[in-house]
Amino acid sequence: MNKAVLVIDSGLGGLTTLARIRKILTRVNIIYFADDAFMPYGNKSSAEIAERICKIIEGFEDEICGVVLACNTATGVAVELVRKLFCFPVVGTEPAIIPALKSTGDVAVLVTTLEAEQKKYKKLSEGKNIFTLPQPNLAANIEKALICYGKISEICKSSDIMQNVNEIRTQLFSANISKIVLGCTHYVFLKYTGLLSEFSLFDGNDGVARRIAEFVLDEGEGTTQICFSSGKYEKSQIALGLLKELLLFDS
Repeated sequence: MNKAVLVIDSGLGGLTTLARIRKILTRVNIIYFADDAFMPYGNKSSAEIAERICKIIEGFEDEICGVVLACNTATGVAVELVRKLFCFPVVGTEPAIIPALKSTGDVAVLVTTLEAEQKKYKKLSEGKNIFTLPQPNLAANIEKALICYGKISEICKSSDIMQNVNEIRTQLFSANISKIVLGCTHYVFLKYTGLLSEFSLFDGNDGVARRIAEFVLDEGEGTTQICFSSGKYEKSQIALGLLKELLLFDS
């Protein structure tokens, strides 16, 4: 069997990345690893996350031909280390700030608390018309709602998510900002709910998909294996359903 691309996230957010990759690489085998037992990454230390990511990759090392860190936070703290330790291609995820700045107007970037503190993010955003909005619990709230309801359209039922979204709206309306960079793959799910339809939304998933396609051949059985570090089978089934939804949205 052909070796697979390993896609890593702390939970379900990276499914938004996986869906974009699958649009381009239809035949490559993909292993999606959701590290839900250690979620959320955004509230952990950089050292903890870097060590965790390396251990995950080591566990799949003989089975894979490349890695996608489908997590902005993990990319910020671990991508350089991972590239030094492993010989296969490693693609990270970064906020789509450059595409968002191509049109006029200021840009808000939603990021996790840890990502906002990273040198990589500060270098990417410094000197630009960027309004950084750290979100301490939005990713966890989205993950919880996806597991609870099992459908993207129904996460609007979450009062926690609605509170997060209303706070974001209030801040951006008062600052007269109309563009949002979704700087966490979990946040990309909001794009499919219509909750932030008043804004132009940007994410880095297209760039990630194009980048990994430069490194790996589109050959294999086209299998998609989804596993969770918690070992919960029911979560894998929910993830498969969400992936089908995402592929339909992007078709």
